[in-house]
Amino acid sequence: MVRAGLTHARVVPLRDLRVRRARHPVGEVAVPATQLIHFRRALVNNFIFISSVLSKIALDEAEAIKPEDKANILRVVGPSVGVGQLNKQVLGELRAWLAKTGGAALTAEPGNLGLTIALGQLLQAQGNLAEAEPLFRRALEGREKQLGASHPDMLASVNNLAAFLQATRTRSLL
Repeated sequence: MVRAGLTHARVVPLRDLRVRRARHPVGEVAVPATQLIHFRRALVNNFIFISSVLSKIALDEAEAIKPEDKANILRVVGPSVGVGQLNKQVLGELRAWLAKTGGAALTAEPGNLGLTIALGQLLQAQGNLAEAEPLFRRALEGREKQLGASHPDMLASVNNLAAFLQATRTRSLL
């Protein structure tokens, strides 16, 4: 199945994730080096889209191959953890993974200013303000060097940093 340039080899059953998570607590997935290169490229090219999609995941609306599988999962998860809590946990894990993977991609491509901005926005949304601010500043400096002080994209970076600083100032006043 192919969506947004990302190739999905197979769906992993929930029980397999639980076993893998116990063996690999950081949530790493091993893939062949050639697939990893293609995956990183897709991640960089579609980072904003992927981040947007991840923010809209709702486990209670997810599809399963068999309808009874979904019903069984919700029946087990509902009383013990709660779908809302599980959704928060899964989203947190996915966003943490995306931030880590985006950071690794940015290390490999430090001049990718679009990725720099998108990662800064993701980190800001996660509340990682100390990590987000340098990315917004780096994007602003990079855009100014590449485009000049009056280019619209450079001005958008000024706006991104200003909005970030205003939001963090507002948080510190609360």
